[in-house]
Amino acid sequence: MSDELQLKHTATARAIYVTSTNEAGKMWNGSAEVTIVVANWSTYGIVATETPAGSYRYKADFPAGITTAGVRTMDFYEQIGGSREIADPLLDSKPLLWDGGKEVSLVVNVDSTATETLTIPEVLEVLLALAVGKASVSGNTVTYKKRDGSTGIVAVTYDALGNRTVSTIS
Repeated sequence: MSDELQLKHTATARAIYVTSTNEAGKMWNGSAEVTIVVANWSTYGIVATETPAGSYRYKADFPAGITTAGVRTMDFYEQIGGSREIADPLLDSKPLLWDGGKEVSLVVNVDSTATETLTIPEVLEVLLALAVGKASVSGNTVTYKKRDGSTGIVAVTYDALGNRTVSTIS
């Protein structure tokens, strides 16, 4: 597998790196999962390359040397100075389920033909919007918003009797 680690950034031509922390709190240093030592921070990063150049999309391979299954926390940082520092800004943090050789995909079929799918985090985003998100009404359609409060994620149309007739996940 390749490019398991991906980040959509707001800027291009940045020095992005990813750290991998296992469930025991040990971090990958390029050859082993070790106890974190701040003085060794520069050894923990996996370089993410902007692919293709100018796309704002940064990708990296999950380390082949990690062969133990488990959940890893993948933290994406932007390197500000000449070397990686613990004070570099954290851009994103994502869980990754690893079976010892590849990422375990958590995908839910949305329709009966299995042509539309959502990842578990996407399903949770939809459920969160429906449960506690802001909503706007236009005619007989209610649009539920993402956590940002402005981007629509689910639109539900009702008939005159209040029955749901169409639901769309964006």
